[in-house]
Amino acid sequence: MKKILVSLLTMVSLTAIAEPLKIVVPYSAGGPGDQTARYIAKKLTDQGIESVVLNKPTAGGQLALYELIEKPDNKTLLLVGNGLVVAKALEDQKINEAVKKFVPIVYVSSYSNVLVASKSSNIKNWSEFQSALKSKKVN
Repeated sequence: MKKILVSLLTMVSLTAIAEPLKIVVPYSAGGPGDQTARYIAKKLTDQGIESVVLNKPTAGGQLALYELIEKPDNKTLLLVGNGLVVAKALEDQKINEAVKKFVPIVYVSSYSNVLVASKSSNIKNWSEFQSALKSKKVN
């Protein structure tokens, strides 16, 4: 993460920014994307580059992407998550065209998603879950 921030700081410091750098997060405040953007914004601000995070929870990031296409500028970044990747994989033509108008500048993080079960279910792993499905013990 440190190398990534150095790269991002270098990229941003090379551009003259008269107003705050905006980092648009297409998810609600408090989640992993928001926390990542706030961490980056703090590091940028610590380096003298005023930065703000704008949460715009929208259809997997698609509406935030379209908004940036309609009003492009050099002081707004979009933190892209997997919603856009999924939409692109589903051959969403509008997303495919929109994504062509952006360039990824740095990989900032990855998140793991985990399926969990209640302790009272006695399911401890994937095999037990599959067995419970087959025997219809899972509703």
